[in-house]
Amino acid sequence: MKKFYLILLLLCGFVSLNAQSKIELQSKSALRQHRTAQKIGPDNKLPEVGIQTMGVNETIMVIVTLSDGASVDALEEFGAEIIDVRSNMAIVSLPINDIEKISALDEVKKISFGGKAKIKMDKARSASNVSSVHSGFGLDRAYTGSGVITGLVDTGIDPNHINFYTSDASESRVKRVWKITQSTSKAYETAAAISSFTSDDATETHGTHVAGIMAGAYSGNSYCRNASDDDITITGNPYYGIATGADIAMVGGDLSDVSIITGAKNIIDYAKSENKPVAINLSLGLNTGPHDGTSSYSRYFDEYGKDAVICIAAGNEGKLPIALSKTFTSSDTQIKTFIEGSSYLVGAVDMWCIDSTPASVTIVIFDTETGETLYSMPTISSSTDGKFTYIASDDYQEDGDLQDDTFNKYFIGYMGCASAVDSENDRYEIYFDYYMGYTTANSSHQYAVGIIIDGKAGKRIDAYCDGSYTTFTSNDIDGWSEGSTDGTINDWACGKNIIAVGSYNTRYYYTRLDGKNYGNTALTVGEVSSFSSYATLPDGRQLPHIVAPGAIIVSSISTPYVNRMVLNGSLTETELVAYVSANNRYNYWDAMQGTSMATPYVTGTAALWLEADPTLTVEDIRSIAMETAIADSYVTNSSNRVQWGAGKIDALAGLKKILNDAGTETIKANGVEKFIVSQSSEHSFQAFVAGESSLNAVIYNLSGQPVLNVSSSGDSVDIDASALAKGVYLLNVYNNNCNYSTRILVK
Repeated sequence: MKKFYLILLLLCGFVSLNAQSKIELQSKSALRQHRTAQKIGPDNKLPEVGIQTMGVNETIMVIVTLSDGASVDALEEFGAEIIDVRSNMAIVSLPINDIEKISALDEVKKISFGGKAKIKMDKARSASNVSSVHSGFGLDRAYTGSGVITGLVDTGIDPNHINFYTSDASESRVKRVWKITQSTSKAYETAAAISSFTSDDATETHGTHVAGIMAGAYSGNSYCRNASDDDITITGNPYYGIATGADIAMVGGDLSDVSIITGAKNIIDYAKSENKPVAINLSLGLNTGPHDGTSSYSRYFDEYGKDAVICIAAGNEGKLPIALSKTFTSSDTQIKTFIEGSSYLVGAVDMWCIDSTPASVTIVIFDTETGETLYSMPTISSSTDGKFTYIASDDYQEDGDLQDDTFNKYFIGYMGCASAVDSENDRYEIYFDYYMGYTTANSSHQYAVGIIIDGKAGKRIDAYCDGSYTTFTSNDIDGWSEGSTDGTINDWACGKNIIAVGSYNTRYYYTRLDGKNYGNTALTVGEVSSFSSYATLPDGRQLPHIVAPGAIIVSSISTPYVNRMVLNGSLTETELVAYVSANNRYNYWDAMQGTSMATPYVTGTAALWLEADPTLTVEDIRSIAMETAIADSYVTNSSNRVQWGAGKIDALAGLKKILNDAGTETIKANGVEKFIVSQSSEHSFQAFVAGESSLNAVIYNLSGQPVLNVSSSGDSVDIDASALAKGVYLLNVYNNNCNYSTRILVK
């Protein structure tokens, strides 16, 4: 019966995209850009975004949300390949031209695809007490993430960098690599295959930098310099990462949304096959979406959060006015704003009502000098069932598009609107899609595109601009609104079974190999990073959950990337921070900043905690991170507390809580109860024994004479050894239940 139905569809010819309300509005926007790229080709003057240009018979991966009680069998009968099924969702690979046909099935509730995610440490480790956790000092063993898999999905990965080998550089810790695009997937599963892999994209290095923070381990000699050095020096490399003993799984590719989800699935499947816990890093995301955890992508990551600890970047739009929120009153039922871009108007504004009650939206072309409205698109005041109305310039026209001389005079490209009630959250959505450039007659941007929203008293609307090329502005015109930074959070970070990570500053400069210092003197060490995104969500939640070091972080970068940049004259090696020749290649380090850098710090910390207790869930680790966060004066005195989350992550305090909560009888390493000594300065120490109510500490010199005695209530005892001469001593920590000894060095 299904096959007969498919034949009827084929006989009927092309099924109008606008007739299919089950295709997500963002996905329809991506298909329009795809058709435009095919039609205009190299003459297109606008940047390509969304799905890549594909042939008509090429396959694409999509997320299909199934109707209640439906199975994937109907999709397979249409020739679709089922890649994964979670709850009522499936990742499906199918020919791009079959999307509309499959959306017509009764078994299909929604189809989502087409977004392209944006890519969102020496001083960093000590700032959050990671050095105390995995230095091995005073521990029965070092906590390095051993026995845990750390994974990431990113771009610009270089799995053969020396940073991803064991600390003695004898063996690669990268156990799996995948390259995944919207239409292809290739796995590298053996050491030989991985060693033959160069990079998924030599024009990028983001993934190599992120992986180095998460799990880089190289601390051997490298060439680098400090500000006071006259020459490049050989020194121990200080730019290693957090989970230095963890295995690594890497996914690179085109950063299409469904490719990223598929990559996360592959990492989880591999971890299950190894029977190891896994922490996955996603320094990626999108700014459009409902920001309530109900998007297809958020729901899929929530499902994966049942099998992995997933950390997602908050975003780097914390300074950009790309959000608007308004609750209408009986005397104020309208909000107006403009979209502005420096070179293009390319992207979307995604508007969400608080429930299914519609708001009216009118798109206008407005003369900002005279205050005159020159053109108005038809107002959308009720659901269009997903049908877009577009206006387009001559070269960008499709059947059914509107035409207007004013639009043609000031813009090239197209813009359009559609609306629908979302099937997952029962909220009314208006999606404004634009793909335009300015004409010569509008080079000053005098003629602006405005959005006028009229709502009902007592109802709220939230609007999100994707931030790639455009922001909201009032153009300094009375009655028009500026955008807000509260609401800049990555939509993917709004899920309820993930950890959303923001950034704070641990340094403001770095020294290159050429001896020059670079950085940002406007950064305040200890303060939240101004770029770090945040939001108070429509459901009342505040994000991010936690912040970690993310400003001016030095980490590994891709050798294929460096080679390409040097070859085309865009870079010289002396502009980098460090390098070493090892494993028959050059390996490099450089500085980057963003919540992209903060997120792998938390992912790596999660791996350290999973080593202590492999049963920890996302909820456990999120709660521990928030409960033990450092809330110093920067946090507590902040004028924008939401941007901080719970505060700065503290790896050592979190580990202590894990050990205390589990009890010394249940959590052991090699049969030894947990005894931790951390060194807070050259002559100050803290000893910790999980679960104890009081402790005594005695320091002995090497002749066996006691030279210092301290007692304390609780599970920790602070030791000030400043009165002692420099040297090696024996520290004994004991009570009626325990007795531990270790050597310490007073400097």
